[in-house]
Amino acid sequence: MLSELTADERQAVLKSLEDRGWLWQGDWIYAPHRMLWLHKGLDFGSLQEFYEKFSIRLARMKEIKPPDDPSAPYYEVIGDNQSLVSALEELLGNKAA
Repeated sequence: MLSELTADERQAVLKSLEDRGWLWQGDWIYAPHRMLWLHKGLDFGSLQEFYEKFSIRLARMKEIKPPDDPSAPYYEVIGDNQSLVSALEELLGNKAA
């Protein structure tokens, strides 16, 4: 069973995403390229579990051979997922400090 983010952690994640250009539409927050979106409840477990889940996802995406076309959606998908993983890394680093 997954742990849950505390209310403070949830707010910190959402604020960090907003600071990175993520935008709200109703109860959903969308990454800058709109290739990733999350519900405001962020039900992905603890901060560490949330980070692990999406960092593994990002690593798998990066293993795919990217298209030669730099305007391909692949790069937008990678960028949006990297934005989330970076925000979570930052929060985990601050928590450990």
